[in-house]
Amino acid sequence: MKKITMLILSFSLLLGGLEIESLNPNEGEAGSSLSVELTASGVDFYDGYSSVSSISFNPAGVTVESFAVSSSNTVSLNLSLDKMPPSWFQVELVGEFYDMYDQYSGDFYDQYTAVKDDAFFVSSNNPLLIAQLTSDNDFGNVNVGETGVIEMTLYNPSTVDLEIYGISMTNPEFSTSDISGISAGETVTKFINFNPTYDGYQENTMTIYSDDEYDPAIVFQMSGNGVGIEGDMNGDGTLNILDIVALINFVFNDNDNPFADLNDDGTVNIVDVVMLVNLVLNWGL
Repeated sequence: MKKITMLILSFSLLLGGLEIESLNPNEGEAGSSLSVELTASGVDFYDGYSSVSSISFNPAGVTVESFAVSSSNTVSLNLSLDKMPPSWFQVELVGEFYDMYDQYSGDFYDQYTAVKDDAFFVSSNNPLLIAQLTSDNDFGNVNVGETGVIEMTLYNPSTVDLEIYGISMTNPEFSTSDISGISAGETVTKFINFNPTYDGYQENTMTIYSDDEYDPAIVFQMSGNGVGIEGDMNGDGTLNILDIVALINFVFNDNDNPFADLNDDGTVNIVDVVMLVNLVLNWGL
């Protein structure tokens, strides 16, 4: 009789099994971090043998930064939520838990996975900004007088409009056009320009200021290398009589310009002017 009772109880536990009952709270704001308590049934986390291997949310967008068993049937979670449109998420708990039914095979603990659909909702009621460069942040080599371009997308996944206060650059050789805001759910494409006026490597810090609830100042680092044209004294990207005039001024006024020493003899003189005249005459040939 006792064996029959145990068998009935075992089947009852097997059929009931581990289940996720609820998450409290079961809603969070996109872009935020919060603590949540998961309540389960059909399990005793404090039985001395059970263990929780992992807890995850599907689809991607909710990250479990850490978790810890907080009672015999609850687990405390620390979550970080990506910036996203309003979305429902499934939660999945994986671990090793007591299974009385398996006592007859000698294996008391089995790996179980419990899943609860539509367990957690991410709302998006505050203005948010996702800014991304569509390519590497290095413009590479750009000829002096020409323009290098990198594309940038600005996305507001929230349900309210986003206001952009401005975009600043620490280096005037880099620029982009103004934008005042992005409507709810809208994606805007912008172009960042690098217009080198001199030869050499340059860096820039771009900061986007907005009323994003969690990232009011988004910062990008970028760089580019200006490649000068030999003899282009005024940095306009071409060779002509104006460069000859500029070089003559360097000669007569002893101005310090390393790019004016065309023959690399350590001084700027009439020999450099003659070389530049030849460069201008042969420019574009």
